[in-house]
Amino acid sequence: MINSMKRYFTAKLFLISIILLVNMFSTSLSHADQAICTHVLDGDTIIVLYDGKEEKVRLLGVNTPEITGFNKSGEYLGEEAKRFTIKMIHGKKVNIVFDNKKTDMYGRLLAYIYLEDGTFLNAEIIKQGYGYAQKGFLHKYLNEFIKFEQEAKRSKLGLWAKKTKTKKTRKYVASKNSTVFHNSNCGHAKQIKSYNLIIFETRKEAAESGRRPCKSCRP
Repeated sequence: MINSMKRYFTAKLFLISIILLVNMFSTSLSHADQAICTHVLDGDTIIVLYDGKEEKVRLLGVNTPEITGFNKSGEYLGEEAKRFTIKMIHGKKVNIVFDNKKTDMYGRLLAYIYLEDGTFLNAEIIKQGYGYAQKGFLHKYLNEFIKFEQEAKRSKLGLWAKKTKTKKTRKYVASKNSTVFHNSNCGHAKQIKSYNLIIFETRKEAAESGRRPCKSCRP
C-alpha cells in the first residue's frame, strides 16, 4: 500500500512538472516577435531580418563549440553544430523571445528562438548534444537546459559520444552558385557562406546534382 502511494505521488509530481514546463514555453511563445533567419554564423549565433533590418542574435542559454575562423581554431563538433542550426532554421521564419536583458556587450540580441512548429531551438541544440547549457549567468530556462544536457550525456549524443568510437563520415558540400562539389574539409569548401551551403550525404548525391568534383581535394 505504501509503495503504491509513493508511485502515485511520484507520477503525479512528474506530470505536474511536465505541464508547468509546457505552459512556460507556450507563455513565452505568445510574447514572441517574428523574424527570418538570413545567415548562420555558428551553432549559437545567427543573423535575422528583424524589425526591418538585419540583427545578429546570440542564442540564450546555450554554448556551442567554436568553428574555425580568423585567428582561431575550430573545436570538436563545431562545424556539425553549425550545420545542425543551418538545417533547423536557415531561410525560415522564426519567433524571437527576449529575456530580461535584450542585448549583450557586443550589441547582439540575446534571445530564445522558436520555429513555426513550436520547436525551441535553444533547447533542441542541447538535447541533440550539439551544445552545452550556458551556466555563466541566470536565465529562466537554466535548470531545464541543465537537465537536457544531462540527458544528452546519458544518451551519449554529439559532444558526449566517445570520440574513439565515433565513425568518421565524409560529407560533400557545394555552393548554390557553383558547379563544383568538395570534401567538407577542403579549403574551398570552408569559404562557402552558410546561406549558399549545400550538404550532400554521399558522393553519388553530389554528382547527381550535376556538379563536377573539385580538382584540389578530389572528392
